[in-house]
Amino acid sequence: MRSIRNKILGLIGIVAAGAAIALAFALVALSGIEGMGHRVSRQNDIALATERLNVAVNQLSEDSRLAYMARNPNEAKNAAAAIEKGLNQLNDRLKIFTAIVPANERERATKIGQLVAEFAGIRAETAKLAQEVSGRAADAWGNSEASRRNRAALIEELGGFSQLNEQAGNVVEAESSDYVARMRMLIPLTLLVLLGISVATAIAFSRRAIVKPLLDLGAVMDRLIAGDTAIEVPHTQRRDEIGAMARSVSVLRETSEQVAQLQQQEQAAAAARLARAQSMEAVVSDVGEVVAAAAAGDFSARLQIDQADEQMQKLVAGINEINAVVDSATSEFARTLSAVAAGDLTVRVDAAYRGKFAELKGAINETVERLSSTVKTIQVTSADVGLAAREINMGADDLSKRTEEQASSLEETAATTEQLAASVKASAQASRQAAAIATEAMEAAQNGGAIAGQAVDAMARIETASQKISDIIRVIDDIAFQTNLLALNAAVEAARAGDAGKGFAVVASEVRTLAQRSGSAAKDISALISSSNTEVGEGVKLVRQAGEALEQILTASKKVASTIAEISAASSEQASGIDEMSQAVAHLDEMTQQNAALSEQSAASAGSLSGRIGQLNDLVAAFKTGPESAGLSSEIARGAHAPTRRAA
Repeated sequence: MRSIRNKILGLIGIVAAGAAIALAFALVALSGIEGMGHRVSRQNDIALATERLNVAVNQLSEDSRLAYMARNPNEAKNAAAAIEKGLNQLNDRLKIFTAIVPANERERATKIGQLVAEFAGIRAETAKLAQEVSGRAADAWGNSEASRRNRAALIEELGGFSQLNEQAGNVVEAESSDYVARMRMLIPLTLLVLLGISVATAIAFSRRAIVKPLLDLGAVMDRLIAGDTAIEVPHTQRRDEIGAMARSVSVLRETSEQVAQLQQQEQAAAAARLARAQSMEAVVSDVGEVVAAAAAGDFSARLQIDQADEQMQKLVAGINEINAVVDSATSEFARTLSAVAAGDLTVRVDAAYRGKFAELKGAINETVERLSSTVKTIQVTSADVGLAAREINMGADDLSKRTEEQASSLEETAATTEQLAASVKASAQASRQAAAIATEAMEAAQNGGAIAGQAVDAMARIETASQKISDIIRVIDDIAFQTNLLALNAAVEAARAGDAGKGFAVVASEVRTLAQRSGSAAKDISALISSSNTEVGEGVKLVRQAGEALEQILTASKKVASTIAEISAASSEQASGIDEMSQAVAHLDEMTQQNAALSEQSAASAGSLSGRIGQLNDLVAAFKTGPESAGLSSEIARGAHAPTRRAA
């Protein structure tokens, strides 16, 4: 390799050493610039991850509103699918965010992760409620106080983290700019010193071989310092130290160009985020206008969006499709009902619908079908009623004649009924007198039976008292026996006592005598009581027999009185019935006379009924129920307006 050392050995060594030192310094500076670039890139990645996590949270909140507005299972299912997709995206972005956060922010990132997990749980429960309960229940849960606190805390943490990251990015950018500025100052100064030494020591060298290349490189470096990286570094193909220096300058140019590109990328990313936010705000405003128009009954509005991501395009397409289906269905339903209101019952809803629209279509078609069937039935019934009215008119005339004949027969029947009523009244009066006599006899028998019962009770009490007296007599007899026994013992004891017991012996003898007399009297009284008991028993038996006989007489009297009362009641009922029959016959005669007049009125009413039926047929003929409806209506009208024939 050619070297300047071949020309100036000593000086070239110094120049080479200076160039080596300058190159090392430049490499160290480039390494520092590259490290700064990595720090800026990492801060940008953190900011991007934070922004994407925030966008995922906002998107999931928007998807939750679909669950709030769900009005049927299909809408709830679609909303739940959107929420599930949003939850998956949120979890993926949370993992990226957690992995990229620096160690000094781990605690805050952990808190954000907890809030995101709570937020995801709330949204998952919202989707579940929308599917299993209703959109209103999902709205109540999704907008509950706990959900709002979670969302507010999550927004606050994400905002704070974004602000902190922005501040850190500003610090990194400031440090990077300061470092690059210092390097821009140090590197040229170092090179200028080395160039000065080289120029001072290399005056003997050829200007073209050494000075001019260095001047060229100095010009390139000046342009690099000025920020112009779109230049070509000369002398990079040389194989000496100047060529190495030129290649180092080229590396410096490439590094500066990379830093400029990173700054441009960051500016472009910020501009893209701003444009996306503005586009989303415009779409949300348009969606609000379309939804408001739909709520007011106008389903013709459509959303137009040109620049939006795939999810937003799907949302817009879904809203437009919903409006198109509702607009088409309501228009066709209105057309069908208008035709029915105009009398055309042949029109039907033919388009195919799903869900609640299919149920509404079936209800409308069934209503029109039933109304058509009802009108047909009314048309046929009108013809039958018209025919019946003519028959009623003819029958009324015949009824009038028969009513006059019945009136004369009823007069004769009324006279006969009055005579029969007089005779039955006399029989009823006699029956009532017999019933009164039988009642008096029954009351006398009841009184006799009561007295006999009292006599039986009295004899029973006498018998009981006699038995008690007998018991008392037996007690007295036992006392006399015991007294006699005691007196005998006393006499024995007195005899044993000798003279001292003589007086006691006399008393014992008297007591013994008295006891014997008491026992004899008790026996006599007991015999009399026994005889009296026997007589009382016979009296009780006879009184009981008399009471039983009176009871039989009382029973027979009751039966006789009951029979006579029944005869009297039957006679009274017969008299009353015949009297009522007489009144009924008289009333029937009066009603027959009235029927004769009413039959004439019935004939006139039948004619009026025919006129009314004709008017009904004219009204029913206005309905179109099918190809055969016109002929049927005209035939009914002719039948209803045909003249009625009076019976001769």
